[in-house]
Amino acid sequence: MRRITVELTANDITKAFGESHGFNDQIRSIEVLTFLKSTPNEVAEICRVQLNDSTTRVKDVFTDQSEEVSVLQQEAPDTYICFYRRRPIRSLLSIVSSVPGGYLSTPYEVRDGRLRITLLGSSRSVRGFLKSLQKVRLHPRIVSLTDAVFSLNSPIQKLTEKQRTVITDAFKNGYYDFPRKIGSETLARKLRIREPTFVIHRRKAERKLLAQLLGLP
Repeated sequence: MRRITVELTANDITKAFGESHGFNDQIRSIEVLTFLKSTPNEVAEICRVQLNDSTTRVKDVFTDQSEEVSVLQQEAPDTYICFYRRRPIRSLLSIVSSVPGGYLSTPYEVRDGRLRITLLGSSRSVRGFLKSLQKVRLHPRIVSLTDAVFSLNSPIQKLTEKQRTVITDAFKNGYYDFPRKIGSETLARKLRIREPTFVIHRRKAERKLLAQLLGLP
């Protein structure tokens, strides 16, 4: 599996889609820590938001009606860990979701007027991703292109075998893609378990991973 991270400028994104995707003079950076949900109608994530002015309130920055932001933790006077949900940029969403065998991953961040996107997938998926961006006249700068290597000490090793199986298969089958490629009922059948059992294992796994990511008990 390969991992590619590309960088797009605010001007490129605005020209292509007519939206700025989180670029705001009051925000120094937005860094996605984990994706919770991605569908054509909604994106939910845990992110780190750093403001340019420590006296600015988070709720005064995110004022779009499609946005919902809740502060989970304040790391510094100008930095917050937030739950963030909004209507996605459909054109950009369709590009990522149309890549066969490709998965949106971190790092994914907005910083200094630039958006960084990371995709996991095969070499063919990576080539398809770049071609899709070029078709809509986006000119990505390739930040890195490497083999995807995962440490044996990664947070997923803290999960039980059942939790690890459920969340890994959910990811591989496109449960976390946007648009979602498979529902919980169908995935449960593939795993030969009841849907409520699938949901319980998935939620426990997600909670453990989030707790480790946020440094919470």
